[in-house]
Amino acid sequence: MQDCPLKDDFPTGFHEELGGLLVAWGRVEYLFKLCGKDLCGEGFTAGMRIQIVKEKKFNDFCKHYEPLAQAKLSEEQASVFSELLAEARELLTLRNDNIHALWTTDDRGEPVRLRPKKNKHRDDVDWFKNVVPVCQIRDTRKRIENLFLRIDKERRTWSIPRAH
Repeated sequence: MQDCPLKDDFPTGFHEELGGLLVAWGRVEYLFKLCGKDLCGEGFTAGMRIQIVKEKKFNDFCKHYEPLAQAKLSEEQASVFSELLAEARELLTLRNDNIHALWTTDDRGEPVRLRPKKNKHRDDVDWFKNVVPVCQIRDTRKRIENLFLRIDKERRTWSIPRAH
């Protein structure tokens, strides 16, 4: 890999949008963990230990809780939950691309994202370089915030008996 000149002349709004994206995803992830507790009949309790230990990766969470939702929720609710999980997976990719990156700026002061990705065929890492306008980061943040609102609204319609 070549050395990359690191510059900090990011345009106005860059730090706020990137930080906002991270905060928004944290809220979505937390809300999905509450969904997991609901599906297990636990409701809101002080601890998240079971959800954190069981599902270290979001895809593991989806594999575990999607079938549980199909068993515990109405057909319509389970379908909506599956759609929300699918959208979250798509947004997780965008979140990861922005968070697990080396950021600098180009000669015009535009944000540049250098993103490592594992090349499984070569057992190596490839680097991808993209100019990412602040408006693109803002759009992703807004989509994540909208997803949070939709998950919260859907979760409030659930009626799952608590486990004893």
